[in-house]
Amino acid sequence: MMSQTLELKILQANCYNFQVNGTQAKDIEESSKIIQLEKPDIVVLEEINKPQANYLSLHTGLNNLEYQRNFKFSSTESGNAIMSKYKLKSAPLYFGTHEFFIATLFGGLDHNIKRMMDYIWSRGERGSGMYLFLHHLGESVAQLAGRKKFTHATIEAYDKEIDIIFTHLNSSSPRKRNYQGKRLVKYIQKLHQKKGAKNLFLIGDLNSVHEYAKKDGFPDAYNDDYRKDTVIPMIRRLGIFDIDNAMVYVDGKPQINPKLFTYEASGKYDADRMIDHIFPKKGIKELDLKTIKLPGTDHLALVGTYLLNK
Repeated sequence: MMSQTLELKILQANCYNFQVNGTQAKDIEESSKIIQLEKPDIVVLEEINKPQANYLSLHTGLNNLEYQRNFKFSSTESGNAIMSKYKLKSAPLYFGTHEFFIATLFGGLDHNIKRMMDYIWSRGERGSGMYLFLHHLGESVAQLAGRKKFTHATIEAYDKEIDIIFTHLNSSSPRKRNYQGKRLVKYIQKLHQKKGAKNLFLIGDLNSVHEYAKKDGFPDAYNDDYRKDTVIPMIRRLGIFDIDNAMVYVDGKPQINPKLFTYEASGKYDADRMIDHIFPKKGIKELDLKTIKLPGTDHLALVGTYLLNK
C-alpha cells in the first residue's frame, strides 16, 4: 500500500505557457488529462501563468496550489507553480538582497511604462511605433524585475515533512545562472545544517547540463552557454543529492540516458539534452524516472517515483 511504502510520485515540466501550437485552451485541457493518468502526488511547473495553474489544479484534483509569479506585464504573465494532493506551504526567496531592490525598482518602472501605454491606447494609437516600443520595453523590464526567485515548499505526507526546492534558472547568461546556482546551493546548505531535511528534493528547469554531457556526443559541447556553466558541479559538491539518477554507462563512460532528454534547442522538438531535473536527497530510492509529452510546450515532462526516507 502507498501509505506503507512511503512512495511519492513527482511530475516536473516547463510549460512554455502552452503556446507552441497556438491552441492553448485545448493543450491545457489535454495536459490535465495526461497528468491525471500519471496520478502524481506533486506537480512542479515552470513558465505557467496563474489561470493555467488554477485550471490544472482544479482538473487534476491536486487542490493544494502555490503560485509564484516571476513577471507580469500587460497581458503577459509567467511564473512557477507547485500542486500537491497533500497540504503544503511555500515561501518565494530572492537569490540575493540586491536583487530584491532591483525587483522593487523595476517593478515600479514597468507600472509607469504600462501607464504610458494606456495613455497612448486612449488616444487611439495602439499600433504606433511608440506603443510597440513601450510594450517590448515593458516586457523586458518586467522580466528583469522577475525571475530572481526560487521557492522552498514544505509538504506534509505520511506524517513526514517533505522539503521541495524548485526554481527556473536564467536561460540566457551562464554568468547569471552560476550566480543564482551559488545562492541556491548556499540556501540548501543552511537548510540541511539547520533541520537535516531527510526528505529533500531539488526540482526545476535549471538550464544546466551534467559535466559529462558537455563532452563527446553532445551537440553544444563547446557552446559557451554550457561550457561556462558550473551549476551542476556546485550541486554535486554539496554531497546532498543524487544528481546522477539519469546516468547510464556506454562503453564504460557516463552519459545521460537519451530517454530522459527533456529539451532540444533548434525548434525541431526532438529532445537531445537534459536541462530539467528532479534531484532526490541521497538515501531516497528512485523507483522510476521517465519523460512524457505535454502538448503546447517545447519541453518534455519528467515523472519520477521515489521511496522516501523513514
